[in-house]
Amino acid sequence: MNVLVLKLILSHIFLSQKLCWICFILKTLGLCFILKLSLCLSDVIVDLSYRLSVCLSASVVDGCCPLGWELSGTTCYLFSRTPLAWPDARDWCNGHESHLVILNTEEEWDFVTHHGSGTFYWVGLTDGRTGKWEWVNQTPYVMNRSWTGHGLGQGDEDCAHLHTDGRLNDLHCSTRLRYICQRRSQHT
Repeated sequence: MNVLVLKLILSHIFLSQKLCWICFILKTLGLCFILKLSLCLSDVIVDLSYRLSVCLSASVVDGCCPLGWELSGTTCYLFSRTPLAWPDARDWCNGHESHLVILNTEEEWDFVTHHGSGTFYWVGLTDGRTGKWEWVNQTPYVMNRSWTGHGLGQGDEDCAHLHTDGRLNDLHCSTRLRYICQRRSQHT
C-alpha cells in the first residue's frame, strides 16, 4: 500500500469519527431540547390540573375565575399591574368581558381594599357624564365612604380611584393608574 493511500484512508476515518461525534452531539442536544420541552409541558399540565381541581372542588355558588383573577364570593377581580388612563382601563375591562370595579357592599369594599392596599387603583366611578358620581353601569354612587383630598368635583377631576388607605379620591381621567376589573365568576 502506498503511503498516500494510507494517509487518505486515515483522514477519511478521522473525518468519519468527527462527523459521528457531531451527529452524536446534535442528537444529544435535540434530546435535551425534547426533554426540556417535555418538562415544561409537564409543569403546565400540573398547573392546569391543579387549577381544574380547584374549579371542580369549588361549589357551584363559588364558581371559577380566569387565570390571574381573584375570586370573592361569586365575583372575580383582576388587580392590574399595568397603569392606564381611566378611559383605557374601562375599555380594557370591557374587552375582557368585565367592567371597572363597582363597589356596592361593605364586603366588596373590604375585599378590594385589602387586596389593593398600598397602590392607587382606578374604580368604575365617574362624574364625567352627568356631573354626579355614578358607576360605569350608570347607577348612582350611594355609599357613604370617605374621600381624600380637597373635595369632590372641583375642576376637571372626573374619575375616582382607590387611595392607598382605602378611601376614594377624584383625579384627572388621563392619569395613568393601575385598575381593578370585575366580572361574575363562571359556574362549574
